Amino acid sequence: MVKEILYQLAVPVFSELLKDENFEKQVLLRFEQKLNTVWEFSLNLEETLKKLVIFLKGIKEQNNLKALQEIISIHIQRNANIFIFLNELDLFSEAIIEFVFSNYSREKVNKILPAVFYLKRLIEELIYEPVEKEPREIINAELLTNSREVIQESLKEIYRWLEPQFVALVVPNSLGVFKVIAGVGEKIEEFARLSLRKTPYSFAGRLPIPTCYREEKIRILPFKDPGILGPFVEIWNKCGIESAVLYPVIFSSYKIGVLVITFPTSLKFPEDFYYRAAKFAENLAKKIIAAYKKNKETEFYCLLKSVQEKSHERYDGKGYPHGLKGEEIPFLARICSVADSLEAITSDRIYRKGRDFSFALEEIRRNSKTQFDPEVVAVLKSGVEKELAEIKEQTLKEIGAI
Repeated sequence: MVKEILYQLAVPVFSELLKDENFEKQVLLRFEQKLNTVWEFSLNLEETLKKLVIFLKGIKEQNNLKALQEIISIHIQRNANIFIFLNELDLFSEAIIEFVFSNYSREKVNKILPAVFYLKRLIEELIYEPVEKEPREIINAELLTNSREVIQESLKEIYRWLEPQFVALVVPNSLGVFKVIAGVGEKIEEFARLSLRKTPYSFAGRLPIPTCYREEKIRILPFKDPGILGPFVEIWNKCGIESAVLYPVIFSSYKIGVLVITFPTSLKFPEDFYYRAAKFAENLAKKIIAAYKKNKETEFYCLLKSVQEKSHERYDGKGYPHGLKGEEIPFLARICSVADSLEAITSDRIYRKGRDFSFALEEIRRNSKTQFDPEVVAVLKSGVEKELAEIKEQTLKEIGAI
């Protein structure tokens, strides 16, 4: 009901205003000037303005609340970052208010001004309306092997503009262990030695970086807070970090990792900092996805695809598509078969929760010599047991530290 009332109060006023070409032109000009002030480096400025023109055209031409909701949904998908969209909405609202006060009579201002706030509130209501999340394609650390140069160059650009202590891209691998893929700045080598485990047994699962990744929300850490950082505060001490901003690196249907921006002093971050960092996170995601798609066509990915097709095959020869047996199956395919099964058993599905590694190991061991190569199973069992022992040891230390 609230949305319907806001719609009736705001949209007819704007539909009428947008018939005046001078209004749209002048407001867009003011909006561009504001973007240039807040956003000095002007990344994709032309694209932002183009998307806003489409948005305004949609408001002008729509004729019901559902149509407006679809317009906003499409606009959000194009932006792929609600934080950025809301910042742009604030700047756009300011541009309208300034133009209205400069060009219209007091009577018209009194009519238009409330409509500005009603439209802004309506858009926020529509943005935050609960919707079922589309599953994202996870681009894990292994898939970024051939994209590190692109990532490093993008991080250098962020470092140059924001002047932090260091910036890093942290991405989980296929086992859920967070790794620094690339980074620029002081102490980055020390930070790169980290492994932030994504595990329910460890305090690390509640640390800021995994939380930012899991919840896909910005984390602002203006000072070193042991209550939030827990045992991780020791890492901050070693790296000389006092404050940080973490951004989820996501775009459209892809989920990549976390952009970590750190500083050697406690900071009260200026408002435009978040806007800049959000834009950089989005831009970084776009470049990574473009490189990822390009790399999918390379010889390595073609080989991997071929191997995967020969894997989804069974060690005992009772598989498909060719009924290959034992060493007739390429070695890499035998490894992929075990790895795929481990991932499938431990990952959450719509119809069930993922099982723990102990259960997965037992299932794979039970099918050794039939579905899986026993040598590969033995190596996996040894490696995962060692990993679990390290996690257990680390957890006990963390419990003692809390």
